[in-house]
Formats: sequence, structure tokens, C-alpha cells
Amino acid sequence: MQSTAKSRRAPPARDAAVAPELRGEKGGGVAHDWALYAATVLGFLILLWVDTGLVPEAAARGFGPKLSTDAVAKVGAEARLAPGGLGNKLRVLERRVGQLVGGDRVANCSSQDSEWRFHQNDQRHVFQWRCTVYKSAAEEVSVWGSPLRTSGLLPSTLSARHLTLLAGEITEWSDRRVLPTARASNGSSWAYRRHSAAAVRLEPETWVLEYQKSVLFEGTRLIPAAAELFVSKCSTAARRVRRRLARRRIPGGAQAIPT
Repeated sequence: MQSTAKSRRAPPARDAAVAPELRGEKGGGVAHDWALYAATVLGFLILLWVDTGLVPEAAARGFGPKLSTDAVAKVGAEARLAPGGLGNKLRVLERRVGQLVGGDRVANCSSQDSEWRFHQNDQRHVFQWRCTVYKSAAEEVSVWGSPLRTSGLLPSTLSARHLTLLAGEITEWSDRRVLPTARASNGSSWAYRRHSAAAVRLEPETWVLEYQKSVLFEGTRLIPAAAELFVSKCSTAARRVRRRLARRRIPGGAQAIPT
């Protein structure tokens, strides 16, 4: 009888041993939720501080952009009209940009020992040689192009890209347009909005001047930009899921026609 009583009392002991573990798991989940919530609130406050305090203060202290899209386009027009080859155009460009931002901050892309980097993120993107003329935390001026004929995609960026054709000819197919746009070196300047891409074809010896501001100093608020980027990523993921589901339905949905 005593052994039977002890055996009947054993299950509550096991339940008591399991209960703290379950309570611990629930407590860990609650702690994880609170940590995620705190990180989200902290990230929002940081974005709000950058939008309302850091960027205006940095611009007021002289850390903002020293150039503008119109000024760079004007410099590009002067460089394009320079006689001679690419070297002369680059020297005019370096001298004029140096007058605006300070000569000691401008790279020497026109010399024989200048550093031109080969860029191609993957096989779809247009391969190009690029040299950065001037770069700061707020903006960047660079020259890119190719001595060979090439074509591919210009990837999208977080901020707008302002382009001026220095030499050669470029044909583009931008977003939502089927008909191409041909641009020749006769004063052509244009821009791509942020998050927009284009397919381009460069003729031999085509060189482009590009000016791009940092997203912080472009006049775009970080909170709406972050929300827009999040929505874009979600829509891209949704399209991938729909394509995968469509591929799975095709083999099962295909049926042989009876004869």
C-alpha cells in the first residue's frame, strides 16, 4: 500500500520539475520580444535624430555638399568642349572641381599613373573603368566609361545619379520605356532617380561624368526612405514567392490530352 501511494504521488513531482522549464521558455520568449521592441524603438529614435538634428548641424558646420548638380553639369560642359582626347578633358575637369572644393582634395585621374578601377558587379551589369575625381562624406564626383563597346545594366542606387556625357555616344533603355534614347556628346546631361535602373549601350571611347550626393544630404528623410526600402524588399520577396509557386503548379497542372 505504501509503494502504491508513492507511485501515485510521483507524477506531480514530474509535473513540478517540468513546469519551471516551461515557465523559463515563456520568460525567454517575453525577454526576446522586449529586446526586439527596444531595438526597434532605438533605431527609430536614431533615424529621427539624424533627420532632424545631425544632418542640419553637419551642413551648418561645413560638412555638407560643396557642389551642386548645376555646377557639376557646367563643369562637365566645359570639359567636354576641351580640345584633344580624354586626358585634356580630365585636366579641365580636375582644375574646375579643384577651384570649387580645393585642389588638394581632387584626385589626378589624367596622369599615366592614375588609378582607374574596373567595375562589374556581375555579368548583367555594364563593365566600366572608373576614376573618382572627388569624394567626401556628402558627395562624389567620378568619371566612368570604356574604350571598348559595351552594354549592360546600370544598377539602382539609394540616391539620384546626375550624368553628363564627356565623349562618345550612349543609348539607354530606362524604366517603363521600350523605345531607346540616344545621347551624343553635344551637351547631353540627364539624371536617374533613386532606386531606378537602366539598360545602356556604350559606343567605343564613351566617357561619362557622374555626380552623386549622399542620401543624407539629398533632402530625403531617412524614415520615409527606410519605409520605402522595406516595402520594395517585401514586394520583391512576394514576386519571388509567386514565381516559385507558379513553377510548382506547372508540372502538376499539365495533363495529357486523351486521344
